[in-house]
Amino acid sequence: MKSLFTENLDPDLIESLANLEEVVPTGWFMSIHRSPFCPSKNPFRISFTEGLTWPLIKDLIDEASLPEHDPVSVLIKEVERNAWLFGMDGNLLLLDKLWGHIAPSVRGQVLAGVSERPEMKWVIGKCERGNPIVFEAASATQICCNLISDKRLVRSAVQKTLSFILESAVDWGEQIVERLDDLNGEREVRWNDFMEPLSQRAIDRCLEAAVRKGDAESAKLFLAAGADPDVGIWRLERGYNECCCALSYAIENNGEDSLVQSLLDAGADPAGTEYGGLNKPLYLAVYCEKYDLAELLLDMGATFTGGQKGAINPYNSRRTPIATYLSMGKEPTDISWMELFIGRHMFFRNPEDIPYFHHSNSQGGYFYSFLSILMMRNDIAILRKFLSHRLPLDLSVYDMLVAIASDSSRCLPYVLEQLNAPSEVINQILDHFPNFAKDRQEELKATAKALKLKEDAVERPSIAELEDKLRKRAEELRLKLIASEQEDLS
Repeated sequence: MKSLFTENLDPDLIESLANLEEVVPTGWFMSIHRSPFCPSKNPFRISFTEGLTWPLIKDLIDEASLPEHDPVSVLIKEVERNAWLFGMDGNLLLLDKLWGHIAPSVRGQVLAGVSERPEMKWVIGKCERGNPIVFEAASATQICCNLISDKRLVRSAVQKTLSFILESAVDWGEQIVERLDDLNGEREVRWNDFMEPLSQRAIDRCLEAAVRKGDAESAKLFLAAGADPDVGIWRLERGYNECCCALSYAIENNGEDSLVQSLLDAGADPAGTEYGGLNKPLYLAVYCEKYDLAELLLDMGATFTGGQKGAINPYNSRRTPIATYLSMGKEPTDISWMELFIGRHMFFRNPEDIPYFHHSNSQGGYFYSFLSILMMRNDIAILRKFLSHRLPLDLSVYDMLVAIASDSSRCLPYVLEQLNAPSEVINQILDHFPNFAKDRQEELKATAKALKLKEDAVERPSIAELEDKLRKRAEELRLKLIASEQEDLS
């Protein structure tokens, strides 16, 4: 062993081989900007086979016999002992020559390491029938997720390789692949509530990757293999933090209806899950203007209930509908004016009693209700369609302000009419928000004038009293906004 092995190999390389201990990573973390899953705790940063020159390797491997003391045997043992790291190193010429001598029980780990590199075609080439490979849970998960994430690959080749792995790996789908959330393998305590409910089953992790990437064909394979169609998906970005079920994520982020249909066919709950927000799939179907899908979900049992009461962004600041409105640069005085002046004429529901859904794509995200989204779309025909499906006309101050900000010049007056709001409401809104419904102001004023004014039995306070309350309420909201901003900075 000493003569050929030590004379031709770099001593530092031999020491590196002897000291390596980890065969595979200890778990997986969720990469925000790269792919759904990446290895954590990778202690290896340099190419530890760089001391092997190709002529030497060729001479060694071409020898007819491989006795126990032969240096190639030693090298193979090191490959098998640190299979994942050798794969991660990416010396494919060496691995090609050694492949026939590497035990099938560790070949899956070698391929998992290589899958972290750009050479996914090499992995696909090894995953062929007649080539015995044992895939344990972590390796199978890593390869599947990286195959799905690599958009350079021919999709038919990806599907063929995924099928090969699913057939070759025995009962790996039920095994646990630990979920971590950063490069150091350390989980931040503040995210425990979001991460603990997530599945760690290997097959569920693969389905999650397919849904994240909008890969309907791969999702079908994992669903057929027993993946949970209601698997939770957590999105942590620099500006927002959102919990979803697979169905919600597919509706919002993917144009392919086939992925949504596959999840429903596999038994996904049309009403969503508690983790992702009850009836959030219906909300997102309405938000994304997929109205046929929304009606399908209603027919399957979804309802205009559920919602999420608040959300914590990455800065650990909890958002609510009103706080979201203020964080968008809106005036606190608008809220207090709406509460005091318009509240004299009509009843506003408490936002806590209305189903609101946290929607991302912003600093902290937005909160909208079913009604506020439909008013924003400003299509009376669509609004009437969902009212016929028993959409409640529950209007809060926040919904009213969102409708005005989005210039809901048709749907908001229609909703107010259905709520029997007096004409004074429209007139005062037009006076207070001069940019609202610019093209229809005269028409709306004429309509308001023609409406029969409702008699208000409640004694109304004077204008002076209202203005005093308005100033006090605006100051309260301003202080709350300042406190929220300071909390974000801390």
